[in-house]
Amino acid sequence: MKATEEFTVNRNGKIIHSVQPKSGKEYNHICSLESLKQVVFFIEKLEGGFTTGNLWESLSIPKTQASVALAFLKEFGLVEVDRNRCYKSPTDIFLAAMCEYHFLKEGLSHE
Repeated sequence: MKATEEFTVNRNGKIIHSVQPKSGKEYNHICSLESLKQVVFFIEKLEGGFTTGNLWESLSIPKTQASVALAFLKEFGLVEVDRNRCYKSPTDIFLAAMCEYHFLKEGLSHE
């Protein structure tokens, strides 16, 4: 069985990252919209690749929220991974991230 992940936005506007591991109990991590924006603004300013550690060191937000924001961006193809480094997609990631966020918040589906 493969681990599964899902992103939702709760009624308070927080991103919920739900993970069901291959074995074990499901867990959730939360990220605020403000933390997502800070991560996106940080990534937009970069010229090259970055790591999760770079996010943690550079931003004054909880590490878990930075990690959830990064996973959210990866899920929607706004950040790509090559080996151990992340790279922003060539699109306007702020606009795309906000569209995906509001899409989820409204309970809309890509299907």
